[in-house]
Amino acid sequence: MVDPVNKKLSERPVSADVDAIADYLNRELAPVVKRTRLTLDALLARILEGEGSPEGVVVADRGAIYMNQTGAPGSFLWCKTTDGVATGWVAVF
Repeated sequence: MVDPVNKKLSERPVSADVDAIADYLNRELAPVVKRTRLTLDALLARILEGEGSPEGVVVADRGAIYMNQTGAPGSFLWCKTTDGVATGWVAVF
């Protein structure tokens, strides 16, 4: 660490600064990373894939997205319009 008055390196070991930075990152950033991970997990749980139409087959909540791996345009991407049942899928692409 540089002493701002004397413009020279202090006697203090650098490892103490590294430890302080690591403590800060663990304390301040860990909750942010945890919230981000929970949000990402929730988002990924709403993206589903399979073969064929999901209508009447795949149960999901409103807003879920389904990708038909064997679909052509008009039946590849589906969006869920109802909650908790296998019906209510609408093809969007």
